[in-house]
Amino acid sequence: MLKRQPPLFDAARSVSRSLGFRSPVYDHLKAFFKSSKGGIFVQIGANDGISNDPIREFIVEDERWRGVFVEPVPYLLEQCRKNYAFFPPGRLQFLNAAVSNTDGQLEMWRFKDSELENLPLLARQITSTELPHLKKHFPDLRPEQVERITVPALSYCGVLQQAGLNHADLVTVDAEGHEAPILESICLHPHKPAALLFESTHFDAAGWDKVQKLLDSAGYDLTPLPADCFARLRG
Repeated sequence: MLKRQPPLFDAARSVSRSLGFRSPVYDHLKAFFKSSKGGIFVQIGANDGISNDPIREFIVEDERWRGVFVEPVPYLLEQCRKNYAFFPPGRLQFLNAAVSNTDGQLEMWRFKDSELENLPLLARQITSTELPHLKKHFPDLRPEQVERITVPALSYCGVLQQAGLNHADLVTVDAEGHEAPILESICLHPHKPAALLFESTHFDAAGWDKVQKLLDSAGYDLTPLPADCFARLRG
């Protein structure tokens, strides 16, 4: 219920932190934001701007941060916009797109709207380029429950260009199995983010090894976390 009233949700989360409820992701982000003097973030896979959002509390608390939310599902992006409606104009931007290693279009799988009422809330939050990824979360998935959609796609460079930015200081990636192409796109940009946070549970052994080598060669030190990875640019 609190998610329907974002300021109350933010206040409740702040109280929970003061009582000691925290996670490894929170601790790493807390240290990063504390060491910064504001900056620019890009959140890839923004969802609704509240559910399982690792950076919301930090950008709510620190008005020196501004940034871009990128989400391929229109109704989720609109919900994200509403959940930040109390922010002053100009601080945040919202882009309706998927992110990959090229600009263009991307085919993705999602649950049909007609099926969502009979499924857990998680079903509303999962859109993936890979149908097996949906099946991993919902083993009993039936073909008639899902649909393939085509969405606009941007490279990381394309995201920055559309937002009128030349760099970002923090990028988070929650792409339901499409993390590798996005990380490749980020590493190609001449101005790399100071920090990255991305989901790491979707990689197999070979994919994870490739991503580690990619980020290491791009100058990042990696800290694996239970379901994510936090990376800091060396120097």
